[in-house]
Amino acid sequence: EEGFVSVLVGPDAEHPEYRVTRYFKRSTKEGEKPYTTRLVVKDKEGLTGGQALLNGWLGSITMDPMAFLGMKPAQQGETLRKMVGLDTSEIDRKRAATFETRRDVNRDLKQLEGELAGLVAPEEIPEAVDVDALLEEARLARLQEAAEADRKTQINWQRSEFDNLKATVAAIEEKIRRLRDDLDDAQEAATSAELALQELEAKPAIEVPDLDAIAARIASASAANRAHDAAKAAQARRAEVKDKVEAKSTESNALTAGIERLDGQKAKAIAACKMPLKGLAIGEDGSVSYRGKPLSQASSAEAIQVSLAIAMAQNPRLRVIHIRDGSLL
Repeated sequence: EEGFVSVLVGPDAEHPEYRVTRYFKRSTKEGEKPYTTRLVVKDKEGLTGGQALLNGWLGSITMDPMAFLGMKPAQQGETLRKMVGLDTSEIDRKRAATFETRRDVNRDLKQLEGELAGLVAPEEIPEAVDVDALLEEARLARLQEAAEADRKTQINWQRSEFDNLKATVAAIEEKIRRLRDDLDDAQEAATSAELALQELEAKPAIEVPDLDAIAARIASASAANRAHDAAKAAQARRAEVKDKVEAKSTESNALTAGIERLDGQKAKAIAACKMPLKGLAIGEDGSVSYRGKPLSQASSAEAIQVSLAIAMAQNPRLRVIHIRDGSLL
């Protein structure tokens, strides 16, 4: 009336990983199938599973070649990489990160190159003018001018004094008899005044610089210094941007070399893989190619040949291929 078939699955009979049991029971109702059946899968921990678990096992030991042809190119490449044991995920991750970094560096490089091209700096910086020295020169000139004016004032005053004393002498001479003492004093004073006048007149005239010319030089010094500072800043900025351009260019070249090195490592890893069919390869974009062209561009016969070769290589010991829709063949 009922029965079962039980199979132990594992590395050996003493250490089973699973027990797979198919139960059968005769049907007693009219119009039903002669018997019903159910599947139970238990692992060594006693947890149960069913047909889905067996389907998963089947998918791990074989593949559907027709389903493979229906995959997207990236999925096909991933399936083939897993089958041949090719793991370039770390290389791909490093390459993508390096590529992104180089893109940012090249963007900065182009920006700096554009800035450098627009920077114009004079070949020679005009000489700066010492405004403080000019102001000091003007101050000294004003002092000399004031000294000369004071000298002229003293001369005029002394000349006036001399004239007054001479008049006094004349008046005293008329009264010489009565004012002899006064006359002597006046003559002595006149003599002193004359000597002082002669001494002042004997002094050389103080040369007064051209204050208007100095003021003009001071006014032009500000413009000259602005031109000096602007030219110096332009040269410094251009040198700074030039250094940045050279640094970014060096960094970009290093990143490009890194990408080329990673591409070489990936190509070497791909070339070292033993493909299930001659002419089969995995391109840089991760898709499958056959005889130098994408699998999507292969003929129907070539596509079936490739997919069956991959399925056969999936598990050559079992020699099992699972084809869900044979009509596609």
